[in-house]
Amino acid sequence: MPSRSALLASDPDVEAAGQLVLAETRSAIASVVHSYFYAAGLFPGVLLSPVVFVTATGGGDARIFDGRLRQPGLGARRPRGFLPNQEIPDAAKLATPVGTQAALVALAYDKSLTPSAAVKAGVVVARKAGARRRMRVMERIAAAGVSAFSESVVAHPLLAVGAASQGGMLTLSDLRQVCAVDQPATLLAKRGEEFEMGAQWQLGNFAKEKGRSVALVVCAADAHGRFAGFFCRQAMKGIAIDELELLAPFAAVPVIRSVTRVTPGSALACDLPLCVRLDSDGAPREVETLTVPHYAVRQERGKRTTKISRPR
Repeated sequence: MPSRSALLASDPDVEAAGQLVLAETRSAIASVVHSYFYAAGLFPGVLLSPVVFVTATGGGDARIFDGRLRQPGLGARRPRGFLPNQEIPDAAKLATPVGTQAALVALAYDKSLTPSAAVKAGVVVARKAGARRRMRVMERIAAAGVSAFSESVVAHPLLAVGAASQGGMLTLSDLRQVCAVDQPATLLAKRGEEFEMGAQWQLGNFAKEKGRSVALVVCAADAHGRFAGFFCRQAMKGIAIDELELLAPFAAVPVIRSVTRVTPGSALACDLPLCVRLDSDGAPREVETLTVPHYAVRQERGKRTTKISRPR
């Protein structure tokens, strides 16, 4: 039977898990957030990496949930800084993760799935993968939400790697910060009769990340005409947090003497190219990546089927 619901992902296991939840909840938003936490339990390089979520519902309500990493150093004195020719330790590049905040705020717009149930997807898959320490992280997030990052079970291993004593800048205040992740999408371009909505900061040069990360993408649409997706720069090389079985990207900007310091708590530049398209009446029609690899889920007006596009 034709269906207007569809979900696709860049990873087949994440896609299969998301499709099951889409069938159960009939919600694009719920299935996408569930897919994110499933991926966070499955792969070490997701939970501490930058991510963006987009959603679009009727009436032209397109929103962005900003999961970019934040510059560490809140509540701490400005460090003396490294000399320009000095070797910089990996600890100085450990940034503050915000992806969990972005995911849970996005889910708050949909009541089809509880936050605990969404996160438990990561608990189950981490257990199956034998990643017991990562499983405990996901369990704490399922129980406490974003507050889990300031609890000792998560905070202590992160600080043991990235605090000032190790040459880093990460503080407990960083892990406690509540970021303004929810924002209306802005107009990026008008193409024919459709409006491309996203965030200006999504468009950038990520060439320096070649080999360090891979794109993890999920796009979904449901029978109610709602769209959602996320784009994550999954770390493949970075800072190992062995006690948590997590991998963090090299992202924070080290303090260099005589160079203006990046403000602690500010969002770090990252290319997360994902958008939604609205028609002239404000109805969402498509969620897609803006660059290669190209993924898209589209619904045409008046048609009973949904078209998906993925790299060949």
